[in-house]
Amino acid sequence: MAYVAEQSNDMDVVATPEVKLTTLRSNVAELTQVRFEDAEQGDVADVVATASAPRLTETCAQVCDPSRFVANAGLAPGQAVTIVLVIEVLADGSTGSTDVFKSSGNSAADAAAVQYARSLHWVPGTRDRQALSMRIRFPVTLANAKS
Repeated sequence: MAYVAEQSNDMDVVATPEVKLTTLRSNVAELTQVRFEDAEQGDVADVVATASAPRLTETCAQVCDPSRFVANAGLAPGQAVTIVLVIEVLADGSTGSTDVFKSSGNSAADAAAVQYARSLHWVPGTRDRQALSMRIRFPVTLANAKS
């Protein structure tokens, strides 16, 4: 069944309330910290949503460099390997158990990747805004750039 409505110039008209917005003036360069807080949850700056996967802290993502572990990997000049690890990220953001999921075929490189993973610091994963221990797959690429 279909209905055809005639277009009419006598349509209902409702006045829209006037809204005035003010511009917040701030110098973003002067901001040193922004905190997001919830009255019930406290500081929720690291909580992305009601559920989130673990991720490296901003500081760790900038500072934790796998290249310092390359010397222990026994790689030939110009050689690179990727090891996939299963890492348990604990509720406090520390690294728990670390296992090799996919080996590089080089036991020294695998051990260096595990050492690297144990040095990492995390924002823990959450469920219902509560930090929980979670296991993730994490690829590590070690490369000996020396030629």
